Amino acid sequence: MQMENQPIEESMLDSLQKATDQKGRLSYEDFSRIAAFDPLAGYYTKPRKRVGRSQETDFYTAASLGKVFGKLVTAAAIDLLGSEKEAERHVFVEIGAEPGTSILEDVGHPFPETLVLRLGDALQIPEKAVVFANEWLDSLPFHRIRFDEEQGWQELGIVIEEEGVREIILPELSAPVQEIHHRLPVTSSHNYLLDLPLGAIDGLREISSQPWRGAFLTFDYGKSWEELTQVHPKGTARVYESHRTHGDLLANPGKVDLTCHLCWDFLVEVLEEEGFSDILLERQESFLMQHAAGAIREIIENNAPGLDEERQTMQELLHPSLMGNAFQVLASKRLSSD
Repeated sequence: MQMENQPIEESMLDSLQKATDQKGRLSYEDFSRIAAFDPLAGYYTKPRKRVGRSQETDFYTAASLGKVFGKLVTAAAIDLLGSEKEAERHVFVEIGAEPGTSILEDVGHPFPETLVLRLGDALQIPEKAVVFANEWLDSLPFHRIRFDEEQGWQELGIVIEEEGVREIILPELSAPVQEIHHRLPVTSSHNYLLDLPLGAIDGLREISSQPWRGAFLTFDYGKSWEELTQVHPKGTARVYESHRTHGDLLANPGKVDLTCHLCWDFLVEVLEEEGFSDILLERQESFLMQHAAGAIREIIENNAPGLDEERQTMQELLHPSLMGNAFQVLASKRLSSD
């Protein structure tokens, strides 16, 4: 367990204290939500550049690499819908884009309209839509539990003290964790850590439960339930800061990107429950090679001056040792009958 006290800046400390119980405790769900989305002190609400290759940013994503990713996503969306003519009937909805950015900026596409839903916007989906998200679900709150040989699964949380914050064992499992308690392994190794990305389930359900028709695709990193419960004894939660990653989850909340791997099994179940079909879960490389082959071929064969950069970007997106294997794509559709 992380037991060291960590000092916190005053505005973040004030927000965390408002969420504590009478003994100064709060769950990781509350901690990660406030650290990310607090209106005044949250990581994603501050007016700063977070994504990109510069020294001032913390990480970069496929969407920050230029127009190539937008071209490939457009081609894949058309393939999922069945034709370019069908795409002309659907609004392209992008969820979670950074301020001032859009994946389809300066990218040719057949969609009649594009809609970018950013932090703070209502997640209202048009009647016919392609809903796209890139590394949005992994930014949502998570819970952290550990296995004790005598006590079984225990939920970890945070306590606020004069010296700062430290990790503790909460007296009982929170309601969201209790709801999935039946899915937890009956036994595990002592101190096995399990980070539960339950906020991602809520986020996906919020958009998929609306009565829109079209296609959904998200690019992100995740694991199967079996992998999370058997292969990662130290959990998957981590911090991204200045293009480096570490496991000190309590250090500098509000100033760093705090995230954990998604559970693909949970998200697939949500889509099934909401009537989506043809659900695909593939490595980014495999998905794009299969569903955006024409766009890939066009970039490779285009000999126009200055396009070497596009080819290099595409290689980064597809190569197994780079983003191609590190990220997965969850895609599905719920098409109209007309």
